[in-house]
Amino acid sequence: MAAAALTCCSYPGMALTNTHFADTSRLANGRWVKIEVSQSGIHQITADEARAWGLGDLSRVHVFGMGGQPLSEKLSEDVPDDLPQLPVVRTEGKLLFYAQGVTSWSNDNGMEFVPVQHPYSSKAYYFLTDDSRYSDLPLTPVGDSPHGTIVSTFTEHLAHEVDLVNPASSGRVYLGEDFTATSQQSFSFDLAGKMADTEVNVLSIMGVKQSTGTAKVTFQYNSTNVASTSNDQISGRSSDDAYQQIISKKTLDLGDNNALSYSIKFSTTGAPSLARLDYIAVNYTRRLALDQGQLCFDMTHPTTNLQLHVDGTGSGSVVMDVTKPWNPQVLTSTSGYSSLQPGRHVCSPHLRRSDSQPEPAQRARARHGHHHSQRVSRAGPAHRRTARDGRQYARAGGQRWRGLQ
Repeated sequence: MAAAALTCCSYPGMALTNTHFADTSRLANGRWVKIEVSQSGIHQITADEARAWGLGDLSRVHVFGMGGQPLSEKLSEDVPDDLPQLPVVRTEGKLLFYAQGVTSWSNDNGMEFVPVQHPYSSKAYYFLTDDSRYSDLPLTPVGDSPHGTIVSTFTEHLAHEVDLVNPASSGRVYLGEDFTATSQQSFSFDLAGKMADTEVNVLSIMGVKQSTGTAKVTFQYNSTNVASTSNDQISGRSSDDAYQQIISKKTLDLGDNNALSYSIKFSTTGAPSLARLDYIAVNYTRRLALDQGQLCFDMTHPTTNLQLHVDGTGSGSVVMDVTKPWNPQVLTSTSGYSSLQPGRHVCSPHLRRSDSQPEPAQRARARHGHHHSQRVSRAGPAHRRTARDGRQYARAGGQRWRGLQ
């Protein structure tokens, strides 16, 4: 009789200590109001809104929450278990705080930034209370002698995407505009602050399903034809795949023009059952300047140390590192330059301008709820996307916010 040997491999594991977890959720006691945001950036709450939400005196209102980024699948002591309290700024009768929306950004298909949507939610949620147990947390200052490469520009990122149909009738991937009914469609982008005579990179992804023939897309920008490549077409095939992708990256020269009209035309020699846009991503070089009330950006410069020089900052403005949205830090400097490590997310608001600070919407009032970030799974609509298989509409820099209508 033959003998068989059974081998087993062991892998190092990791568990959080019991002291990491809160004994009781903050929401278990007190009066709480749930608010929602859809974009990242500095948000404001007015005294009238606090009263309308049943919170009374705005000076006693405090903000709690993690924002809209999905939890990492890797356990980390660095991620709070319970809802963290956020530092706030109180100015001119308003409460200002940084909120993280549901869209993050990743590099893919030769682009420095493409949008990545939270897979289960289209809104981010925060909680407000006027409970007397809490007092304000100050913004943590981080200052040193600025050193390293001086940076006065960054790569801005814009995107267009709408979710209309689920091509596989299952899973998280949704596609947008239909090109079988309207073969040519245009999309407009405002390239605010673009440096003159710098290139603009545009990535578009189409989902196409057809069994025979050739499908292709052609492009124009501001009525100028874009050169075609072999990547702009696919051959039909019979398979059970939901669709094939046409992934097209184009580099455009707009000169000193800050307006981009990008036209996509679909043509085919077959009979497609599906031809829809997934998303368009736009990357361009933008000046570091606080000229629209607030400016939020990701810094991915390859050097080790950076000196940021943001034009327009001064009295009434701050520069914040918001890489950890629940723990923003103020970058302080007396020289007009701020030091920063690469790979950080930065937001610079003008605290005395309220015209472009979005206001969150009240979602619901919560009493005696429970929240533990590492212990619960986030359930939601099945059509939401993962970072791997899809994207969702976003606007750059947290400049705009659309709330509950």
